[in-house]
Amino acid sequence: EEWMEEKRREPADDLMTHLVQVESEGDHFQPDEILSLVSALLVAGAETTANSLSFGILELLRHPEQMKRFREDPSCRADAAYEIIRYEMPGRFLRRYAKKDSTLRGINIHAGQAIYLSIASAQRDPNFIDDPDRFDITRTPRDLSAFGIGRHFCIGAQLARLELEIGLVRTIETLPNLELCCDFDDVAYRSNPVI
Repeated sequence: EEWMEEKRREPADDLMTHLVQVESEGDHFQPDEILSLVSALLVAGAETTANSLSFGILELLRHPEQMKRFREDPSCRADAAYEIIRYEMPGRFLRRYAKKDSTLRGINIHAGQAIYLSIASAQRDPNFIDDPDRFDITRTPRDLSAFGIGRHFCIGAQLARLELEIGLVRTIETLPNLELCCDFDDVAYRSNPVI
């Protein structure tokens, strides 16, 4: 809260100042809501981007023809970032709460009950994505729901995509002979069910 007070005394052109000003102008941001939002931006943005960069490098190494294309054809790099996020989703589940009692495929869901949605599964749905288990950095992004939809759309989506694209380019340019020092099956993944 000291940081918020500092921004009230000495405003700057930054996110915290804007959040504090919205709060002070009568809108509904409380200090705990501001702290929660800033924490989410820092933690969610850092974790998911770092994981996507790791996944991207790993998949490009696993698919040498895609790595070659990424190196030689800068026009595919923006779509490559989307494909990496679609193919190897850094955020596994979203928690939402049911607004009313309902039944889904024979399962009763009660109002207020937590529901965990698998975004990774949606990104591999063959009803919406052709050949979804194929990694293809030239694929034109069709479904961008990996970043959420509507009011749940990720506030940092464009920054995340750009960070991933730049991070991949810099890594591959800096380490042109990059290779995996073990079998792909031996790569250890963290066992976090959400990220």
